[in-house]
Amino acid sequence: MNEDLERALEAAIDLQARGDLAGAANAFERLGENATDDHRFSEEAGNLFLYQLGDGASAIRAYRRALELAHDASLKAELWHRIGIAYTKVNDDVQASVAFGEAHKHDPIHAGTFLEVGRLCMRTGRFQDALEYLDTAWAQHVMQSALSGGPVPQFRALVTMDTARVYLKHLGDLEAGLAVARSLREMGDRGRLETLARELEQLGRTDAAARVKALLG
Repeated sequence: MNEDLERALEAAIDLQARGDLAGAANAFERLGENATDDHRFSEEAGNLFLYQLGDGASAIRAYRRALELAHDASLKAELWHRIGIAYTKVNDDVQASVAFGEAHKHDPIHAGTFLEVGRLCMRTGRFQDALEYLDTAWAQHVMQSALSGGPVPQFRALVTMDTARVYLKHLGDLEAGLAVARSLREMGDRGRLETLARELEQLGRTDAAARVKALLG
């Protein structure tokens, strides 16, 4: 790494440390534009744009630049996965589906991609498909995490919450939805139960909301 690049990297890291996330994202993106063999600058820019700033369009641009320098299949899968999420941020479900399909080509067992495709199915009214993808996401996560300390509670909570939403908000299957929601209670996840009850109230499903609230004790 030459001195100019080192100084630019130090400046980007300093911006990030000082909380100037937009400045840091732009700085990392400029680093990525000038990189010839390192995807990490553009990837970091994409991460900041997507997860910290909620700027899907800029994240897509940065991740696509990272893809140009990526060679590992698992890395390409992860980048395509994040591009798919970024497309959902800009409400382009068609391109999101394409991106998740590319992620699946590079890593057919990427649990996060199954989760996001399940969410995409929810948004497009394919609720039975959503349940299948969410179930597959959890199964793949359990299998892949068996050698690394077991499932991540956060991932379980995400899958469980979305599954409960499908049953309670979209299919109107109260008993199935409550059975899933009880898993959130077992996890001690009061926040998601409260969110679920609030979403049901907003839909006018007061009986279902009351049943979910009852799980809070």
